[in-house]
Amino acid sequence: MKISTNPVTKTSAEIILGSLPEARRQRYMDLAGPKGPLIAAQIYLWNSYVAAAILRTTGFAEVQLRTVIDESFAEWNIQHGGTREWITAPVDLLATVVAQQKRPLRSFADLKTAGPNPTHDDYVAGLSFGSWTQLLPAPHYQNDRNPRHMLWVEAIRPRLTHADETNFSSRANSLRTIRNRASHHRPIILDENAVRQAHQDSVELCKMINPKLGEWLRRERWILEALNQSPLK
Repeated sequence: MKISTNPVTKTSAEIILGSLPEARRQRYMDLAGPKGPLIAAQIYLWNSYVAAAILRTTGFAEVQLRTVIDESFAEWNIQHGGTREWITAPVDLLATVVAQQKRPLRSFADLKTAGPNPTHDDYVAGLSFGSWTQLLPAPHYQNDRNPRHMLWVEAIRPRLTHADETNFSSRANSLRTIRNRASHHRPIILDENAVRQAHQDSVELCKMINPKLGEWLRRERWILEALNQSPLK
């Protein structure tokens, strides 16, 4: 795929660069160097192309993450006297974790298309990537009495093919960070290592949850192929 449908002309380059704030425009002009505005505009388009590849790839990981957490917590909530409605009616440890928010977890869900009576599945689909990672134990911090750690051990880990708590949480949080950067169209191409790592983190997170999907995603090198479209080559 190409980074743009139509060739970038002098006129379209002026339009693209003219739409950017001065500081952002200058960043791309600096990257283009003596090659000038035409290449600067192409670099900007390339950056958005890479960002789109990141969103596409991390989206698969996000769906797997929220699915395994939802199914794990629903089963755990039922086993401890509740229902599968763990977001709106959590019990025991889940009530502690869900309540450890400045606002109830359900209030973070985007329910614009859910209608007047949102279902549990509406809440699940409406929560952001960040909301899901907040339910995991903090990376590099393990406390056997921490509710998130206890839920990891009792609810989430049994559903995974293989997983180290720190590895799982670290990859999930790294993906959340890079996904946010990509969605805000920051000049993400300046951090090529982090961009490449997004592919690996997405693959490895999926493999821990769904090995077949993870292996399929490994071969779908959207991020890596997007990086290869650099107009600076």
